[in-house]
Amino acid sequence: KNTSETTSNATSEIISEITSVATSEITSKTTSEMTSKTIPRFKLPVLLC
Repeated sequence: KNTSETTSNATSEIISEITSVATSEITSKTTSEMTSKTIPRFKLPVLLC
């Protein structure tokens, strides 16, 4: 019983760590993609003026 409990705890810890890492990576990737798509729109009118 002890071993399976330890394994279960370790598994859930690993899963939550992977999830948080994946979430932060996806967030930063999405943010940088949105930024690179949005900034040129703001810069272009300025350059044209």
